[in-house]
Amino acid sequence: MRLRPRARCTALALGIAQVALAQRAPTGTIVTSNIDAGTISIVNIASAEALATTTVGASPHKVAIASNGKQAVVAIHGNRTAVGRSLAGIVVTTLPVRTGSDGIGYRPIEMKVAHGRVIDLGHSLASTDPTWSGKPTFERTGSSRMGRISTDEHFGTHFDAPSHGGGQLSVDLVPADRLVRPGICIAMTGKPEDYQISAADVHAWEAKHGLVPEGSIVLFATGWDARWPDQARYMNERDGVKHFPGIAADAAIYLRDRKIVGMGIDTPSVDYGPSQHFETHAITNPAGIFHIESAANLTQLPATGFTVIVAPIKIAGGSGGPTRMFALVP
Repeated sequence: MRLRPRARCTALALGIAQVALAQRAPTGTIVTSNIDAGTISIVNIASAEALATTTVGASPHKVAIASNGKQAVVAIHGNRTAVGRSLAGIVVTTLPVRTGSDGIGYRPIEMKVAHGRVIDLGHSLASTDPTWSGKPTFERTGSSRMGRISTDEHFGTHFDAPSHGGGQLSVDLVPADRLVRPGICIAMTGKPEDYQISAADVHAWEAKHGLVPEGSIVLFATGWDARWPDQARYMNERDGVKHFPGIAADAAIYLRDRKIVGMGIDTPSVDYGPSQHFETHAITNPAGIFHIESAANLTQLPATGFTVIVAPIKIAGGSGGPTRMFALVP
């Protein structure tokens, strides 16, 4: 999505924020944020050295910072008033928050993507693939020139639309710019079969790589996809209970509050196998966060620095659907 800054403002290529988006600061103040080795501290922006204005008429506007690690923008929510100046090579412009049809505000970003390779993050679909019920749910008839398919929406590498877990958006209504986003990968291989990835695990990743950026897609690489397409090993069901890793409720709450747009995992569900109430679905889907489940090849990803493209089948009113997903890796 292209920014529309004031005259002389250079449109920025925004990637993953390597700094946290500033907390809601008082009008006229932007909190200090670390950007690579340098620090930018913009304060009292109503002064003669103002880099942006925070008031239009009598209405104050919240101020925040976003960054791709080398450039920063000042975002004035709900307003495009800003002065295009630079400070130590950092261009300042506006980046308004937009509200989707689900009422959830999200920050559009402009990305200029350079990549050296494309990694396919999904499985091919076949009638013998694992299913939640254990019964075949996918069928294709025809030839290589023309065919007909029948499938469950949540089959194979698939997309959970927010509506799947109580959110408002069906798969066709998820804004396209939420489907092409900077990605991060949290490696969690070698864990026990019923492991729940916790907020502490996420914080441990952040200690090495920085805060989980707003607007990103967070992928969890457990290595469980090595069991695909063996139904018994992949679903790992014993006495009616499935056993595989997933994302714990405290991690889901933290990532929701970090305002990510999506999360993915290489197991059958973002909730761990024995889950009875699917807490992670219930926490994230109502916040407009989508899921990619049964992903593949996540262990090939770096921790940061790549772009994720998610391309679910666009079913009107659908709760999800089979999806392609790719990573563009420099």
